[in-house]
Amino acid sequence: MNFAIRQLKTEDLQDGSGFLETLSHLSDISNLAIKARQEIFERASGNGIYFLVAVSEEEENKGQIVSTVKLIVEPKFFHGGLSAGHIEDVVTRQGFEGQGLSKALLTEAIKIARDSGCYKVILDCKKEFIPFYSKLGLTEHDICMRLDLID
Repeated sequence: MNFAIRQLKTEDLQDGSGFLETLSHLSDISNLAIKARQEIFERASGNGIYFLVAVSEEEENKGQIVSTVKLIVEPKFFHGGLSAGHIEDVVTRQGFEGQGLSKALLTEAIKIARDSGCYKVILDCKKEFIPFYSKLGLTEHDICMRLDLID
């Protein structure tokens, strides 16, 4: 599949860009109004948060966002003030899996983390995805804990 990787733009928050359709494969976001999308994007933009997207260049889906990854760069007091990169929201739209989209986005996110002075990159995933992430050099480390604050 031919695709381009770029950062998310404000116009991608509109219906029909493919961004929300892609994210909906992680969680239900059907009730997220355009104004709320814009506020979320504005709050995050420029604060060490990178929304990377893969955009189809194929004729039948040209311009559609078909995969996305978020990288959060967190400044730390450890390691001489270097940062830690957190990868979140890795998703490829149904029907586009297995074409190297997530791998390409993750590779770009890791490059940005490296260029941003991160000493590590971490992500949480389900056990069935460990083999995929291992191919990119990530290893199992420690245990993830979670506390849900809303039902």
